[in-house]
Amino acid sequence: MLADDFLEAMKEALKAYGSQKSFSQASGIHQSRISDYSNGNYDFENLTVGTLHKLFPNMRIIYFPEKNTPQPIDETMEIINRRIQIILQRLSPEERVHCFEMLARTYGDKLEEEKKHNTEG
Repeated sequence: MLADDFLEAMKEALKAYGSQKSFSQASGIHQSRISDYSNGNYDFENLTVGTLHKLFPNMRIIYFPEKNTPQPIDETMEIINRRIQIILQRLSPEERVHCFEMLARTYGDKLEEEKKHNTEG
């Protein structure tokens, strides 16, 4: 993640959490440090992987891109994925299952279409 990407991710996370305080509570990082990160007042190169993980627990680091090249995702899907992850992090395990069940009931046919497509190809 480059410094500009980090600042953009911080802005998105702050939007999703609604406040620095909420983001601080969810990540376990002091609010003043969240402020420094989001305002660019902290050198990105000094961030540890552990801190990045606390801020963005669903972030992936690909050490061997030739073996793990992800499928391209458009910008809209990236935003949706981040927001869904934030919502799911705030839910209890039981609420996560309930959320998935609601999606499956509503859009299960799309999943079946994908399974059928994958077995035919």
